Amino acid sequence: MREDRAGLAATHIQRRTAAVREIRFLLNTEYERCTLAAYQEAEHGHPEEECADSERDCLLGFLVQHEDWRTC
Repeated sequence: MREDRAGLAATHIQRRTAAVREIRFLLNTEYERCTLAAYQEAEHGHPEEECADSERDCLLGFLVQHEDWRTC
């Protein structure tokens, strides 16, 4: 019976670990997309208001924390 519980606990931990990895991957992908958009906007000389609009489209406001965001 203890082996069954240990097996279930290990399976649960593996599932949670996989879920965390997937979430991190999705956040990183979204972060890269958003910072690329901000960089392109900054290079083309868009006004600050448009950069602020881009931040609203980005997951968890990652854009604000990125160096390229500060160039806007």
